[in-house]
Amino acid sequence: MFLRLFNSLKSHPFAFACFCGVAKDSSCDIMVQKTQGSTRTHDWRRTAVFATFGGTFVGAWQYVLFNVMLPRVSPMPVGFFALPIAKR
Repeated sequence: MFLRLFNSLKSHPFAFACFCGVAKDSSCDIMVQKTQGSTRTHDWRRTAVFATFGGTFVGAWQYVLFNVMLPRVSPMPVGFFALPIAKR
């Protein structure tokens, strides 16, 4: 079961990055509103804004920046990360 889930996540890295950004930002906002909020009602619009930010900036933009654009700008040798840290 775990191996099947891992292979699914590995085959869709962009979607996984977006999901992690949405989950992280929205859950953090929910926790803050529960602990620090002065009102009794939950502001779902605010949570949706944080979720949108998490999906677009944290998930999509940072995935494209660090996994697509950065390797093109500064290519590393193929086995670079397989080397021990002392030899890098």
